[in-house]
Amino acid sequence: MKSYEAEKTEDLTNVIFLDIETWAGDKPPIELFEPKANLVDPLKILKDVEEKQDKAWRAQSLNPLVGEVFCVGLAVDEGEPFVIVGTDEQETLEMLDIELHNYSWPKVVAHNGFDFDFLFLFYRGLKYRMKRVVDLFSQKGPHLIDTMKILDGTSWKTMTSQNNMSKLLLGRSGKGGITGKDVHDLILKGEGDRVLNYCKEDVRVLRDCYRVLESLGLHR
Repeated sequence: MKSYEAEKTEDLTNVIFLDIETWAGDKPPIELFEPKANLVDPLKILKDVEEKQDKAWRAQSLNPLVGEVFCVGLAVDEGEPFVIVGTDEQETLEMLDIELHNYSWPKVVAHNGFDFDFLFLFYRGLKYRMKRVVDLFSQKGPHLIDTMKILDGTSWKTMTSQNNMSKLLLGRSGKGGITGKDVHDLILKGEGDRVLNYCKEDVRVLRDCYRVLESLGLHR
């Protein structure tokens, strides 16, 4: 029987295509924000402070230290994409942890994974003490594949969105009417189902793009 450590380098049997959707979580206290010094009208002061609070709140969705995972989209090999979502972030991560135990040591493919999806999940795994999640996303290796890095080509400065990757490789837009910027407001409006569908479609597009790259030998 293979050891757990051996599985990390020798197995890589399954390929998991992954996308996460995050949101800002708790709003920062309004007391943290100062109005512009030249404002004297109380209504204008309040508006200025609220705008600063809202901007900072939205930015939290991109910060793995304070943002929250809303859902995790997965497709395993050629299986139908599905979405993991719980009643809160911790339950979502617990469900992901359980799902990952179905695979000994898979490859995981994401777009902008190293700077976002993989990093976010690593931090959440640390927060909730989920060893399987931590092990899988704690360090770079042949099991983690970032399609954005593949598209770097010869320039480390290249940052190609998944939508543009889809246009380049598949000849079609990879978006279904909403973008990542819409996620925060959709969750606040109680339209989480639209976010789940968006996440699931992102996984499908990711896999289609990766198969093109793979056919050209670009599957690092």
